[in-house]
Amino acid sequence: EEDGHVKPNEVIFGAAISCCRKAGEGDRAYLLLRKMIKEGLSPNTATFDTAIMAQFEGKPDLQAAVAIYKLMQPKFSPRAQPNRQTFNIFVRGLADNGRPNEAEMFLRKMQLVGFVPDVDLFTALVSSYERSGQPGKALQLMESMERDGYSFYEVKVLDDAFKKAVKFASAVERGLRPSKGKKQGDSMGGDGGLLFELREDGSIGG
Repeated sequence: EEDGHVKPNEVIFGAAISCCRKAGEGDRAYLLLRKMIKEGLSPNTATFDTAIMAQFEGKPDLQAAVAIYKLMQPKFSPRAQPNRQTFNIFVRGLADNGRPNEAEMFLRKMQLVGFVPDVDLFTALVSSYERSGQPGKALQLMESMERDGYSFYEVKVLDDAFKKAVKFASAVERGLRPSKGKKQGDSMGGDGGLLFELREDGSIGG
């Protein structure tokens, strides 16, 4: 306590960041997290996850979400490292915002560090590829699911997506273009505008 005022600590900052998230003020949540680190405090993983979640709610700021993720390393906060919830937030948030390519990078990173994604994450990502006009990518993802032991035939959304992707592939093989839908890569999540990349060592760059 200084001059009759309580000195902000990890608990107070964490509560303030949570309030910003509930109020839809992702930018303030990010600023508070940076201030916390600048003042020598060490946010835990839950505080980071809350700040990241705030970037996907209200008016999404995907660049800020990635910037927060990059702060989750010992030199900035010894108490924090990405957990299952961190990756769930990114995969769902990016998929919901039309960035399936980047969402899949986080899914792969999640697997690299030893977490097994739930089938719901795969479903969200396949649906995002479909919405962005990339059925080929959806098909590749479902094939990887099968290698991981999942049966997409048991999930209606995935089964429907698989049938559409196979139909698309058959049309391409016959030299035809699909009569409906966007061309692959037309969406924000297409190959022409990635927010970041997954490096060979498993780190997120860009």
